[in-house]
Amino acid sequence: MVAAAVVFLTMAILSGYCAGLGVLPPGPVNGTLGGNVIFKTTINPTTLIFIAWTFGAPPVSIVNFASSDGTLTGEGYVGRISLDNSTGSLELRKLTLNDSGTFRVSLRKAGVINLGSTSLNVYDGPDGMEIKGPTEIELGQKLTLTCSADSNPPARYTWMLNETEIPGHSHEFTKENSEYSDRGNYTCTATNYVTVTKTSVVLKLSVKVEDSLSPGLPAGAIVGIVIGILLVAGGAVGVAVFFIRKYATNAEPMHRGGSQQPVYENPSALCENPQPNKSLPRPLTVSKTWLPGMCPCMFVFYYSLTVIKMTLLNKKFSMR
Repeated sequence: MVAAAVVFLTMAILSGYCAGLGVLPPGPVNGTLGGNVIFKTTINPTTLIFIAWTFGAPPVSIVNFASSDGTLTGEGYVGRISLDNSTGSLELRKLTLNDSGTFRVSLRKAGVINLGSTSLNVYDGPDGMEIKGPTEIELGQKLTLTCSADSNPPARYTWMLNETEIPGHSHEFTKENSEYSDRGNYTCTATNYVTVTKTSVVLKLSVKVEDSLSPGLPAGAIVGIVIGILLVAGGAVGVAVFFIRKYATNAEPMHRGGSQQPVYENPSALCENPQPNKSLPRPLTVSKTWLPGMCPCMFVFYYSLTVIKMTLLNKKFSMR
């Protein structure tokens, strides 16, 4: 049938038929694996005497139509094509990768032969999106993430960090010296030339600061904070001691049970009464007036120590 179509076109041209070119729009036509495409001609609906579609070189017959004989579909295209007998347009379904190539059409109507050709690109994917790389690195280390997808032809890749695009990278994202700002959620999007887009799952990356209790807070800073709090606490204790000494006073003498004479605890030579007409000195004790100053200071001290302890424990567990 293909040979008959070629002979027909050759004889028609030699016999004086006028040939018109360009009945197909310029290509290529893009399709996806398993999808459909339509090769639409520029012919308005009319009565066509003959239609022939071929593929590749040497040409393989897709379909031939003759007004006198009907339609004959080529091997491998049965059930996959639909032909418009009034315009010569062709629909091709269930695309395979082997359908990529050049398509040609020949049309005859009322003494005029029209010819046209275009190309088809069949794309596969992208599928199987995956990001590979570490989920934790140390500050300053080299960071390498790779994104892979099954795509024919190869897809274009776009990287996102925390939903913000990272420009200038292909399927591999590389950074020689990682920074703390590199932490977060990474995704990769693959796009082929027919705007089919697939996005990978999220890869969550954490950046660990070496020799630190907390990311972004070096150990030296923690030590400085601890020393500062201890100095404040020490000052508070000093103020408390000052209040104790300032507001110390003499207490009332203690009376032992049943005795009317004053009895002093821990008497010493200084407490003897060489002169009967003078009263005995009272022993020193602490007045309650120092408590309002002492309690807040001690509270600050113990609270500071508790905060330091909890901070160090939290930072220790956060590094795990």
